[in-house]
Amino acid sequence: MPEDLAYLPHVESSFQPSAKSSAGAVGMWQFTKGAAKTFMPAGGRVDQRLDPFTFAIGAAHYLSYAYSKLGDWPAAITSYNHGIGGMKRAQNQVGRDFVRIVDTYDGPAFGFASRNYYAQFLAAREIASNPIQYLP
Repeated sequence: MPEDLAYLPHVESSFQPSAKSSAGAVGMWQFTKGAAKTFMPAGGRVDQRLDPFTFAIGAAHYLSYAYSKLGDWPAAITSYNHGIGGMKRAQNQVGRDFVRIVDTYDGPAFGFASRNYYAQFLAAREIASNPIQYLP
């Protein structure tokens, strides 16, 4: 797993461990109950979405699985917002070129947030990697 994935919670929750969304996602990594059941240790039997350490393990499981299904990190990272199935549909419709997906995919749920999700991740990574340049 690329170490840079550690910046993804900034996009999801600004690293707030108690963050909650209107869609029912909670925690720093913003998993829904369904995602927690599939990817968290203990299979979601105990809700550990507010535990940042346990949650990081679940997020790593998700991202590793997404990468194995989608074949590249930009698509896997975007699937964190748009879903693995949604990104697979995008790849099937326009091909695996990620820039082409962002530019041309017209899936009904592929709106502003999904289309810009990877760019937000790259921006968070860049700023965190070079804080003096951006936050003197």
